[in-house]
Amino acid sequence: GNRVEVKNLNSLRQIIQSVEYEALRQTRDRLDGKSIFQETRTFDPKSGVTIKLRSKGGAVDYRFIPEPDLPPLILNDDILDGKTLDEFLSDRLPELPEEATTRLMNTYGISEPAALIITSDRPAISMYEEAVKVSLANIKVEGDELKKAPITVANWLCNDLFALVKESATKRDEHHATLDTGINDGALVHPISMRYSKVDENRLGLLISLIIDGQVSTTQGKKLLEIMYKDDFT
Repeated sequence: GNRVEVKNLNSLRQIIQSVEYEALRQTRDRLDGKSIFQETRTFDPKSGVTIKLRSKGGAVDYRFIPEPDLPPLILNDDILDGKTLDEFLSDRLPELPEEATTRLMNTYGISEPAALIITSDRPAISMYEEAVKVSLANIKVEGDELKKAPITVANWLCNDLFALVKESATKRDEHHATLDTGINDGALVHPISMRYSKVDENRLGLLISLIIDGQVSTTQGKKLLEIMYKDDFT
């Protein structure tokens, strides 16, 4: 397709409206057999449509200036390891949150809300999956009880462990208070991420296995998790 440039956008809302309108306009023109021309348009916020200002014949009309610090990137077989661009990117790009959410739901049978919480924090994904492995390896009961492990781990990680991480991130000591007023300045001690959890996947998995085996009650488990988090036994 050809480049269509829209100018005079004064807000995020206008950007969204102009993009939506252009998508519909260009789709309609293509379906009608019309060509999409390289041009500059403006956006009318009252009518919600874009209006042609002028045509642009080629790159010279845009007055492109080569960036001297960015040399041309040539994607040859040596750089791509003999793969297609899609294969090369698939091997190297991290799993997208949407893909991870679907995978966790299908693989472990957890709910969408739980999967969304876990995939919103990349370190939580690996922690969750490792904790499930540890719990399954240590659960002594058999049968349907084993199926509880992935869901139970997800519930404890999303609710109890994340709550402890958030508490430690927002709990500040006297040194973090503003010196002039003594009032908490509201800054976080650390990001709210499983990267900063004081309970790792191995200890979480072991705790879940004890709960599923019935050796520890849910109430006792919550107390143990809090003790493990706040007291360093390592």
